[in-house]
Amino acid sequence: MKPMNMRCFRRIALAGILITICSTTAAKAFFPPPTVIPQGVSDLPPIVAPIPPPPQDVFTPPPSPPPTCCVCPPPVTTQSTPEPATLVMGLMGLTVAGGYALRRRLSK
Repeated sequence: MKPMNMRCFRRIALAGILITICSTTAAKAFFPPPTVIPQGVSDLPPIVAPIPPPPQDVFTPPPSPPPTCCVCPPPVTTQSTPEPATLVMGLMGLTVAGGYALRRRLSK
């Protein structure tokens, strides 16, 4: 491939990447806001429940802490889910690298 064509290809590829990055929007987690605010089921007045009297104050001592005889791993495991933008940028990078390799292969 000639040096001038390679410079032109690089400029076009860089412009395409920049346009794609600038034109992407934020992820909305597939939950768009409702367009119609739901109203009540019927036109009846709301039902007010009677408030019961407060319970008698009965003191209960706090439970004793469990004995710690062994060191156990925490019950919660962390998850490493990538951000959607990371996946998109990775696919874009693979596409550019694959296109560049294909162009080099075809020019020989």
